[in-house]
Formats: sequence, structure tokens, C-alpha cells
Amino acid sequence: MTDIEPDAVAPAAEETGTTERSGAPRWVVWAMIVLATVIAIFSSLNAWVEQQVLETENWVEVSDELLANDEIRGALSQYIADELFEGVDIADQIDSQLPDALVGLGGFVAPAIRAGAPQAIDRVLGSDASAGLWRQVNETAHQAFVAVARGDDSAIQSNDGVVVLDLGEFVRMLGIDLGLEERLGDRLPDDAGQLVLFESDIIDQIQSAVRIIELTSVILFVVVVGLYVGAVYLARDWRRQALRGVGVCIVVGGLAVLLLRNAAVSYATNQVADQPSVRDAVRAVGVIATDLLDEIAWTAIVVGLVIALYAVLIGPSRAATTIRRWLRPVAAQPLAFWAIGVALLLLYMFGAPVAPRQWLSTLVVAVLWVAGIEMLRRAALSTPDETADDDGDDSADEPDQAALSAAP
Repeated sequence: MTDIEPDAVAPAAEETGTTERSGAPRWVVWAMIVLATVIAIFSSLNAWVEQQVLETENWVEVSDELLANDEIRGALSQYIADELFEGVDIADQIDSQLPDALVGLGGFVAPAIRAGAPQAIDRVLGSDASAGLWRQVNETAHQAFVAVARGDDSAIQSNDGVVVLDLGEFVRMLGIDLGLEERLGDRLPDDAGQLVLFESDIIDQIQSAVRIIELTSVILFVVVVGLYVGAVYLARDWRRQALRGVGVCIVVGGLAVLLLRNAAVSYATNQVADQPSVRDAVRAVGVIATDLLDEIAWTAIVVGLVIALYAVLIGPSRAATTIRRWLRPVAAQPLAFWAIGVALLLLYMFGAPVAPRQWLSTLVVAVLWVAGIEMLRRAALSTPDETADDDGDDSADEPDQAALSAAP
């Protein structure tokens, strides 16, 4: 973003409308800004897939949050109880422990035991041992999923053509805790606790989608930045307005991602949750699994607000001029000013929930940040003293145009 000039370059000319603006028509500039925002929205979905869906470490952290959620843990407890009692005849086991005269009471006692099993399992799932096993199970399943998604078909061939979340150990461990170990060995089916994630007939679609996402992730980022920068450049003598428009559109894009995320979670909940009893659990899974989208959206909103406020700060308003005068002593010390600028950049890169990861996107962000900081420094240095206002010179509220246009 070079040669950025405030709107107050020629205020008199704007009032009379006698000066012909140079550069591209306004509709072209706004079309570029809107197009960049639309692409950025889809790019955020790419970032979510890359950084959460395809990152095993990140997904394992998500799985920990899933187990910690009361609704999800309750639904999981009910599922494990169903799997457990499907393989164990609890009434028969009770009868085998009773005197002959009391045989048959197991049929009356078994329903009560089965009804209380989910609560007992829920308590066990909250233990450290269960948490460690849950983490291991999710890590193994996700590694298999990522391997298949990136073209390694051997992982799925070795598992009968499906990728599963194997909760069999959970079922066995919890059955033992409930005192059913004597019957588990020969009654529990081999496929107990096997949650099928996807089957072989959709592998090609998944692999194609992943290839496209990984190929376009950096490209889309560069395209978005290029469209934004190009729009501001083509705006010529109304670049500050265009820059402010970029910030506002980024905020709108972030809000759109939030709305799309909520709509997608609601739709998935209605499609998957056939029974009202599991609706809250399914929705909780959707919310937790898409938490990164929420972070991406809020990061975009903050970045957009910063850009919009920056456009105002380099403008001719009295408040902006006052702030630049306040910054001028620091701007006069380049090392101090740049130390603050670099510290803020590092804070974003390492402290923000979502930040560029690839070297190219990181370089682009760094270059734009450097240009913006240097432009602000020169604008602050070129801002006249308050004494200029006392002389009745309205131009005192405008930053020096040469300083702004000289920014790298």
C-alpha cells in the first residue's frame, strides 16, 4: 500500500466537483474490495480444515474438550452402556449368582442396573485413566483419517475399508468397573464400540477436497491481500476512504463467518440428531469442533477494526490530528517507534488465536505492517504544531501529503 493519501488532498476541489478524479472508477474499487471479502470468507473455511480438521495435535485438544463437556459425556456414557449391555445378559448373570429359589429375579433387577449404568459410566469417564485412553483413541483414529485424506490408502485397507473411532477398550474397561468382567470375555462382540467415521466409497471425494484445500490455501490468501491492496492503490485520491472500506468489509466478513458457523451447526444438529435426547450433545460437538472458525472470525473483526481506525488516524479530522501530535515525540525516535511496532507485530503473530503459518503469508503480513507503521510515523512527524491552528490555517489538521506518499 504505497502512495496512500488522505481524502483531504483537495477539499476545495471536492466541494466544487471541478477536479476530475484519477484512477479506476469507484465501482471497480468497491467490486475488488467486495470480491476479496467473499474470497476471504471461503479462505477461512480452508484455514479451519487445515489447522483443525487435518492437524492431529489440534484435534486431540478438541477431543479433550469434547470429553469435558457434560452433554457429550452423557451421550457417550449412554452409547457405551448400550454397547456393553448388548453383549452382556445382565439378568442371566444376576441369576447365576442367586440361590435356586431366587432364580428369575435377575429379570426384575437388570433394568434398574441398566438404568443406572450411564451415570456410573459418566463418573468413570471423568477419571484421568479414561481421559488418557480417550486421548489415545482419538489420536490413533485421527492419524488414520489424515493419512487417508492425504492419499495413503494403506490405513483404510488395513481396517476393512473404513476409518473408525475404536471405543472397544472403553467398553471393556467400563464393563470391568461395573463388575461384568466375567462375562465380557466371551459375550462382548468384536465390533463393540466401533464408531465408523467414513467408508471407502467417499475416499476419493475426501482426498480431492483435501488436495484442493492444501493447494489453494496460500494462493487464496495472496489473492485476497492483492485485491485489497490493488483496490486501495487504484482509488488514487480517495485511498483513505478505500482503506477504511477494506477494514469495514473485513469486519463484515468476520461477522458473516460467525453467522455461517452458527447456521452450519444448527443444520448439522437437525440432520444428525434424530432424538431430542442427544440434540444438545450433537450441537455441543458442532460448536467445539468449529471453535477455530469462531477464533478466525473474531480475529478478522479485530483486524478489520484496526485497519478502519488506522484509516481514520491518518485522516484530516481534529481528533486524528491530535493523536498524531501526541505520537510525534515517539515517532521522532525511530528505534523506539519501531520497537513498539515490532512488538505489536510479534504479539499478533504469536499471541493471536489465528495467525499466518506459511512463510509467504507471514511475509505479506510483515511487509504490510512495516508499510503501515512507517506511514503512520511519517504522518505523525509531518503534523503541524497546535500553533498553526491558532493562525487560522485549516490545513494544520491535514497530515503532510509528502510524508504519506513516501511510505514504503
